[in-house]
Amino acid sequence: MNTYFLIESGLRTLLSMFIGGLIGWERESVHRPAGLRTHMLVAVGSCITMQIGTYLSTTLALDTDPTRLGAQVISGMGFLGAGTILKEGATIRGLTTAASLWAVACLGLAVGSGAYTIAIIGFIAVILILTVFEYASTLIPSGKSTRFSICLQCHHTKNMIQHLNQLANKYDALIQDLQFMMINEELDEISFNFVTKRSSRKLNTTTLFSEFIQHEDIYSLKMIEY
Repeated sequence: MNTYFLIESGLRTLLSMFIGGLIGWERESVHRPAGLRTHMLVAVGSCITMQIGTYLSTTLALDTDPTRLGAQVISGMGFLGAGTILKEGATIRGLTTAASLWAVACLGLAVGSGAYTIAIIGFIAVILILTVFEYASTLIPSGKSTRFSICLQCHHTKNMIQHLNQLANKYDALIQDLQFMMINEELDEISFNFVTKRSSRKLNTTTLFSEFIQHEDIYSLKMIEY
């Protein structure tokens, strides 16, 4: 095993770590289930797999197809990606992260085969899709309304109604079936349906929940999306 082979193998592995790490960092920065280390491991594992196929075919001169091991990586990534997909009420999350894992595996294979130009161009494309086009996708309505059933307890009902109206205007939503109940002298309970006229891709149970709990007058909150 010569020095050139060691340097080449080391550079390919490091490049795959770098590519997988940056993509994983972006996923982890938005609190997705598969983050920095997962994407790095997928990239490095794919890179090593492709290098093994090439090593068996060229260095050891075995009668094998160097792409066969890489093909198994592409098909096998479906099982890992499925583990990142979560269902929250009517919303399915994790599809983008599952796709990024699959893309990282493909980039790792490209690096492992020595196709550096393809790997770097693909890496830039993936980063642009996850960042620039993430914002662009929020401008596209899904074409259907989303309904949240919300029950909250608060200290100052008047302030809370103002907060509800602000959120309704922000998300182009309607507040329906509004009901009040006094629990004690300081605490009231409000239940209602929060219905978007056109659903935003960024509006889900987690997003709306965080919008509500930022208000200082809320004591407790229950929310269901359906």
